[in-house]
This record gives sequence, structure tokens and C-alpha cells, in this order.
Amino acid sequence: MVGAGEHGQGQGEKIDESLYSRQLYVMGHEAQKRMQASDVLIIGLGGLGIEVAKNVILAGVKSVTLFDPTPTTAVDLASQFYLSEKELGQARDKASAPKLAELNPYVPVHILEGGREGGRGLSEEEVTKFRVVCATNQPLAEQLRLNAVTHPAEIAFISSEIRGLCGNVFCDFGSKFLVTDPTDEPAVTAMIGSVTQEDPAVVSVLEEHRHGLETGDVVMITEVEGMTEVNNHEYKITVTGPSSFQIPLNTHASPPYLRGGYLQQIKQPLTLSFLPLSMALTSSPASDFVLADFAKMDRPLLLHL
Repeated sequence: MVGAGEHGQGQGEKIDESLYSRQLYVMGHEAQKRMQASDVLIIGLGGLGIEVAKNVILAGVKSVTLFDPTPTTAVDLASQFYLSEKELGQARDKASAPKLAELNPYVPVHILEGGREGGRGLSEEEVTKFRVVCATNQPLAEQLRLNAVTHPAEIAFISSEIRGLCGNVFCDFGSKFLVTDPTDEPAVTAMIGSVTQEDPAVVSVLEEHRHGLETGDVVMITEVEGMTEVNNHEYKITVTGPSSFQIPLNTHASPPYLRGGYLQQIKQPLTLSFLPLSMALTSSPASDFVLADFAKMDRPLLLHL
């Protein structure tokens, strides 16, 4: 079954800036292009799954495929806003697909027909066709089975559950997930106040200013007068104070710094390695838990039962 936008948006197609203006402002064109090249499989169309499907379709991915052959019951009507009494007994994915397909004309919505016979579940061949697999309110055994397929194939896997007032989410984006901008903050720029003649050289910004950099950051220095050899090179810095840092350059024999100069932070990509669910459940260190409330530092560990 295919909804509106039968062909979807490929990575090379132009982005509809009028439709995606708000998220382009937040994420940028490059992230949007990557999203609209992603085929997404959503497993489970209960209250949580339908919200995920709605948001993913509105975000503008390449395509969304639904899988949930569970018959609609009266309980579903309390949380699944695309189901009504006339859909009772119908498979939740097939009952929800027509309304989901109306949300975004650029995103085709499909139904995955496999895995329904005898409740066998989805096969490895069916799962590996997608770039992202999102499983909602699935039994732990099924989450482990699906993740055992996605992790070796470097397919992004997200599983989430809602149990009354509590919920959880697990993300596995593979062993080599590239983050092009780890902080999502504007690159630091500052005016240089001095550069010392020593090894390593110490660069200071103008008085009463903080550079806001961290050890390991990379900067480009330009327009320095006098000690011109520092210009137009990238340096990995070591912070020595709120207004100064070292660069790996010996300037003992260089002409003295006279005036001027600017520094520009060069954002460096970061590669992250995610554990599969089977390992995360048994060997994940306490530092991997995200703190949602810094006034209750021990809360995540207490809730991880």
C-alpha cells in the first residue's frame, strides 16, 4: 500500500523550504538532506508508535513503512488517535496508513506485508532493507532479535516503550556513527590580543574576553601582524586559562607579535560507537545514563531495574 507522494524525496532532490522552514533553521540543509534519503521502518502502531510515525513523516524522510498486524481493540481507541470504532478488528497498520499518508505529500507510506503468516515476525531480509528501524512497545525478546539483525548491518535501531507513567528509549546507531557537529553551537570567533615567543606559543584573546574553547578544539588563526607564520594554519589547542591557550608551534625565533589577528574554531567531526542492546543491558556503565533532572542525580540508576 502506498500513500501520497508515491516516489518520495531522494537525497539529490531540492528541499521544499516553505514546508520544512522551521526544522531547516534548527538542523540545517545537510541534516535535512540526510533525512530525506532515509527509509524508515516503524514497528508497532499503538499510542506511542502512531506519534512516532506522525512526527517522522512530517520531518520529511524518504519513505515510511509500517508493520503492526495486531487487530484494533477498544483499548487502542484511548491512545491511538487515528483509530475509531469502525476500525475495530482491522490490523492497526492498515487502519492507520491512509490518514498518515495525508500528512506529507513528499513521504510515501507503505505497509510491510511480510511477517504476518502465523505471527512469525519480520525476517532478516525484510529488516535490512531500511536505513532506520524504530520498534515501539515490543517485547524485550523481539527488541533483542531485531537489534541482532540491525547492529552488524550498521542500521540505526531505536526501541521505545511506554508503561503507564514511565517509559524508556534505546538507541543503537552502529559502531561508526559520524557526528558532524558534536555541540550544535556556533563556532567560536575571537580577536587575538597577543602571541608569545616560546615553545609552545601561548595565544591570548583581548583583555576581559573569554575564548570559550576547550582543550582539543581546533582553531584557525588569521591576520596576525608581525608573527605572520602563525597565520592560515589549523592548531589543536591546549587551554591554559579562560582567555589563553597553547598552540603546538615553536615561536622562539619568530618575529614578535605586533597587533591584530582573529581566531576561528574549526568544528571537528566525532565518530561514536554504540553498543547493541544485548551488551547495553549487561555492561553499560553508569555514565551512559542521561540525566534529565540535575537535582536528582541518582534517579536514572534507581529507575534502571
